[in-house]
Amino acid sequence: MHRWLPLIFVGCSSPAAPIQIPAPVHVTTPAVTKPAIISTCEPAPDPKAITRPSRRPPRAPSMYGDGLMYRETPVNHATCQPARSTLDASTAAILAEPSTGRGSHSTPWDRRREPAGWTRVAQRLGLGKAHRAMLDANGFVVAAGTTFWNYVEAYHEVFESQLPIFVSVDSVMHAIFESHASIARDLEQKVLWPRVDHVLSAIGCWLPTGARDWPADVTHDLALYIAVARALLSDKPSADPEAAKLIAQIKEAKGLREIELFGRPRFVDFSAFEPRGYYRTDGMEPYFRAMMWLSRTDFNLVSRSSRSSTMAPDPRETPHEVALALALVDAAKGADVLDEIGQIDDAWSALAGQRQDISLATLDALRAKGGTLASAIGDGYRRTIPTEPHPDGETDLPVIAAMFGPRILADSEALAPRRPRVHPRPRSREGSPRAGAREVRQPRGEARRCARGPRGA
Repeated sequence: MHRWLPLIFVGCSSPAAPIQIPAPVHVTTPAVTKPAIISTCEPAPDPKAITRPSRRPPRAPSMYGDGLMYRETPVNHATCQPARSTLDASTAAILAEPSTGRGSHSTPWDRRREPAGWTRVAQRLGLGKAHRAMLDANGFVVAAGTTFWNYVEAYHEVFESQLPIFVSVDSVMHAIFESHASIARDLEQKVLWPRVDHVLSAIGCWLPTGARDWPADVTHDLALYIAVARALLSDKPSADPEAAKLIAQIKEAKGLREIELFGRPRFVDFSAFEPRGYYRTDGMEPYFRAMMWLSRTDFNLVSRSSRSSTMAPDPRETPHEVALALALVDAAKGADVLDEIGQIDDAWSALAGQRQDISLATLDALRAKGGTLASAIGDGYRRTIPTEPHPDGETDLPVIAAMFGPRILADSEALAPRRPRVHPRPRSREGSPRAGAREVRQPRGEARRCARGPRGA
């Protein structure tokens, strides 16, 4: 953690380049009368001076005493009590032992002999004849009422009671997951949240003067995009009715709906904005919702078989969204935060997997090639997993862009069928466990796998 974090976040943004308005993309934008919803500019906070305190609820005691997580040292120096200091001491002693180089071997139980340690286990956990009969029949037994807060506490209880031990694969995976979740939670809460706040504030402050010569509808829609993100991240109401309506739907988190956004109707799965996991328990709901908005609200660049966020095939192009995506790049460059967005994106990729959409930095590089954006993209940037509502059976997915983009895990891509489904029914309430993540819904009878995106939001 301490070795790779500086590589992600240390560095200076390059000097602001001359602003390139989306006009070079050869987009003709119709005149509109909608006013641009640019909120009052507030000074951008210093991300290094902001921390988000954890708001973890107190844990109730388990059947073997209080939980392990929040006790640093034993009570009254009880060296056998589960606590961080005694576990660290035990770990150090184990690692200090010389390795014998020999593995352990055991003879499988034939279900006829007395299981090794049965008398001791039955006495300690209160197992009776019914449990033994189930063990003989199935080869295992689940003892109701014997529960622990986590695997560490359970293994410590086994150690204290001198019971035979079985280390299962799921307990090892749980340890890996918890370690990753702890790293991700701290990074998102203490580093990424303040940096995203700084990025949005800087762009919001730049728009009133930097976008004054843009087409009115481009200015309006980009200001709406930023205003919704800022209101979600700060968890404060928006004075703009259009933004307030979107925020209300996001916080309600009630399934798949068709809305008008960025000049066209599109389907949005609002259930994906429902905080889950540690985002719900650590006071990170605002961060989760904001990052979901910044990763799932995409800009359709090339439609191919169908434009994004539709339920029926619609291959028409969306030049307004192309102009809007390029305007976001210009706003980030004008506010001198394009490099910072890239640093946040790199950290999120390390935590939650790669993205298949086009980042703002890549979009800027494609535009520098000259000509239209579609010609610069050509046949490249193929996606394998639909991360937004998409017509069933259409596999030539559109090219999209977002500020941070949803993340795709390796198992999602490897195990997805040839024609993956996303939200075949509007009543779906499925969502991903991580901000920016996407669960791929498969045809009936096939396995489902998740793609992740902060511990997010």
